[in-house]
Amino acid sequence: MISYLDRAFCSSDCVNTQCYRNFSPEHKAKAEMWAEGMGCVPVAFSDFKRDCTVYVAPTQGEKNAKR
Repeated sequence: MISYLDRAFCSSDCVNTQCYRNFSPEHKAKAEMWAEGMGCVPVAFSDFKRDCTVYVAPTQGEKNAKR
């Protein structure tokens, strides 16, 4: 399967925006441009929280802001 940047991005609730698995708004825009004309945006996601050494849990305020 071909996906954007040929890697999986993290789907956990991590707030570490410096992690290379963070799917930022910039990645979203670039993925949409890359996939233009395909009819879909193939992006792979997986939850890496359990084994991640750079996982940063969200604060209570960050959890409430996402709702």
